[in-house]
Amino acid sequence: MLRKVTLLLFLALALVGRPTGAEAAQDATWLDLPPGIAAQAEPIHEAMMARCQRAGMSPEHMRMMMVDLQRMADQLPPGVFLEILRLMSEMDMAEMMAVHQAVREGGLLQEPPGQVARFVRELAR
Repeated sequence: MLRKVTLLLFLALALVGRPTGAEAAQDATWLDLPPGIAAQAEPIHEAMMARCQRAGMSPEHMRMMMVDLQRMADQLPPGVFLEILRLMSEMDMAEMMAVHQAVREGGLLQEPPGQVARFVRELAR
């Protein structure tokens, strides 16, 4: 399953003009999730990637987004991560970028998981 997810992500990233090879493979490491979580996250993530592509997001911006998602996956309980991923997939681009900025610059992941989820829920309203 992880191979399928990795292959699909690789193909999606190649379609947006991303470099292929080792660099693209490294960018797919955010999918290092338990199999059950990866299976649930895959369709949500694919939809987000397609939306970012349609919005004209640069490859560098997409890489930064993947780093943030991996950090969230690493630091939050799986259920909270999936809830946040679902909420982010429904946000407009400005709201989604606010979450990423809070992760990178605002110390959002220093908060308890419930506070992180609440922050994202409030943005999604």
